[in-house]
Amino acid sequence: MPTGLEVLNATDSSVILTWIESFDGGLTQTFRIRYHTPGSQYLYADASAPPYTLEGMIQYVISR
Repeated sequence: MPTGLEVLNATDSSVILTWIESFDGGLTQTFRIRYHTPGSQYLYADASAPPYTLEGMIQYVISR
């Protein structure tokens, strides 16, 4: 499980996230980011490594 989730930068339409990858025996890791805009259902984005940019957002909620 990754740790240290941080927002590196946020604009009016995007947010750049980073985190610390955990050791997975040397295997390639994929991370699923769950997010939503207020009033919407959860959306998911798959990232292979940090940092990752979520684009096209107007408002966002990020939680651990």
